[in-house]
Amino acid sequence: MRHGPSYAPYRPAAGQVRTYVATDINPAMLEFAKQQLPNEDIEWNAVDAVSLPYPDKSLTWWWCSSVV
Repeated sequence: MRHGPSYAPYRPAAGQVRTYVATDINPAMLEFAKQQLPNEDIEWNAVDAVSLPYPDKSLTWWWCSSVV
């Protein structure tokens, strides 16, 4: 798996989850990520982080990167 240096410390915790969900407002960024992780079982969603479509307490672990 290829990833940036800031992700490495969190990989062990992320490995304990059953379902991975990746979001970005830009579909092109999701497509790029899919190409970097072609064999990963990830749910890819183009959504705005301001109004995520997930019910409260439905995500047990999350990680955020490159957000301004």
